[in-house]
Amino acid sequence: MLRYAPHLLAIFLQFLFCLDLSAQANIRIGYTYSYFDLAESNAILDRFEEERDWLDNRFGNIRGFHGISFGLRYKMGTTAAELGYYNRFTRRQAEGINPTSSTDFFRQLNTANQGFSLGVEQFIGPFSIGGTIDRNFWTMRLKESSSGDRQTVVDERYWSSQFFVAFNSERTEGISISIRPYVQVPWTSFGLQPLEEALESNPVNDPEEKLLNFGIQFIFYNGN
Repeated sequence: MLRYAPHLLAIFLQFLFCLDLSAQANIRIGYTYSYFDLAESNAILDRFEEERDWLDNRFGNIRGFHGISFGLRYKMGTTAAELGYYNRFTRRQAEGINPTSSTDFFRQLNTANQGFSLGVEQFIGPFSIGGTIDRNFWTMRLKESSSGDRQTVVDERYWSSQFFVAFNSERTEGISISIRPYVQVPWTSFGLQPLEEALESNPVNDPEEKLLNFGIQFIFYNGN
């Protein structure tokens, strides 16, 4: 994944050299909550649970992701360019007593979305609008015992576009805050047969997932 970082950094630096030397560079760090529409993944989990109605604790649907982000912003007047990295994740767990073997049953599914983004933002007073192009990495790892290792069952890479509006605070003691609702639109979809096979769920006609999501970001900058 990190092999993409030098290319994005090179593009970002070339953009900076085209800007006025009086522009301001800022470090950014933030928290993100994302809501994903994972209809196909959740359908697989539903079938898994229907086939094991003796489960005491069920996976439930995968929807909300929490995560962090950090990066750099270069601002000149009312325009800014940003280079960022984000990591969003969620965890689901299923447990019970298998009536056939009278043994403990345990499955834990860890899902993560990491990515690099390159974007532009335009400021209008305390508000701003912008967009990014993102390179994403989607992984789903399954753990079959509470003390066992996690097995990667889905490992996909894809591009997406993100669009946002933001409210930006005034500088307070060297820190400014941006509240940023967003929507992220993937360019492609991918198959979920490996997840079906790992969960031993009855397969359907090669389901594909497209990772549309929306959410809100709280971002802190060291300056305006």
